[in-house]
Amino acid sequence: MQVTSEQVSQDVVRFHVIVDADETQGALNAAMANFAQYIEPKEGFTFEDAIKESVGGEEAYQAFCNKIVMTSAGPHIVTGVDIDIILSPEYTAKTNVVAGEPFEFDMDVYPRPKMTLRSYDPVMVTVFDDVPDQYLEQAAADECAKAIADRIVERIPIPLLEATKKSLYEEFDMFLNQRCGGISRDDYFQQMGMSAKDFDKQMSQEARANLRQDLALDAVFDHIGQELTDDDINYVLKQMGPGHEQEILESFRDAGQLYTVLESARRMKAGRWLAQQATIYRVPRPQEQHPMGGGCAGCAGGDCGPDCDCGGCC
Repeated sequence: MQVTSEQVSQDVVRFHVIVDADETQGALNAAMANFAQYIEPKEGFTFEDAIKESVGGEEAYQAFCNKIVMTSAGPHIVTGVDIDIILSPEYTAKTNVVAGEPFEFDMDVYPRPKMTLRSYDPVMVTVFDDVPDQYLEQAAADECAKAIADRIVERIPIPLLEATKKSLYEEFDMFLNQRCGGISRDDYFQQMGMSAKDFDKQMSQEARANLRQDLALDAVFDHIGQELTDDDINYVLKQMGPGHEQEILESFRDAGQLYTVLESARRMKAGRWLAQQATIYRVPRPQEQHPMGGGCAGCAGGDCGPDCDCGGCC
C-alpha cells in the first residue's frame, strides 16, 4: 500500500492511497467469502455474479467493492499516523475496483479539534425519578453533557458538522430500509407530513447538538488529565453487550474501528466525572397527554397509560 498525505484545510487531512493488486484481490476474496453464507448457489454463477445479484446490479456491485477495499485499507492508514480522528474517514474513489489491479482513492480524515470550555464548574441537572438506581449515573452524565455543551469557546469546524450530518442521514436511510420496508425518503416525508427542507433543518440542528456535546466531553476529559484504564473500556463494552465484552472488543479491533471504542470510553469517563461533581435533582416524569386533548376510549382522562388500547392515535 502506498500512502501520501496533505493538509487540505485547517480541519481536514487528505490521504491519497494506492492499494496494491494483491491487497485488492485479497479484500475482494474476503468480501465474497463473507457473502457466500448468504447466497444460494446457482449453477454457472461465480461469486462475483452472485454478489452482483444480491446487491442489485453492476453499479451497486462496484459501490460494494469500493466500500470493502476502502474499509479494509482505511483503518490501517489512520492507525499508522499520529492523528486522533473524531469521525470515520470519508472516501472518494478515483477508480473502480478490479480484481488483480491496483485500487486508488482519497480519504479525508478529521483530526480531533482541541476545544476549551468557559468553565468547568459543576452543573445542576434533573433526572426523572423513575430511572432505576443502576442507570442513574449514566442518565446524569447524559444530562451533564447537554448542560456543558454551550460552554465551548471555539467554533465548531464546518467539515465536522457536515460529516456528522451525513452520518445521521446514513443512519436514517438504514432505518428506512430495516424498519420501514425500504420506502424512499420522499414517501416517508409525505406520510409524516413534513418537507425535505424541514427534515434537513432538523438534521442540521441534531448534528450540531450532538457534536457540541461530544467535543465538550472531549474538553472535559483533557481537563481532568486522567488516562483510560481497562475498566473504562470494559464499561463501554458492557453497555454494548453485557457478558460479551471481549468478543465485542475483538470485533471492533478486527474491523479497524477500535478508535470508536476508545472515543466512547473517553467521553463516558468525562461524563461520569461531571455527574460526580453535579447537583442532581430527581423529578417526576410528566404524564403524556393525548395530542388532541380529549383522549379516547382507551385513555383515562386524556392520559395514555401502558394498557391503552387507542390503536396508536396517542
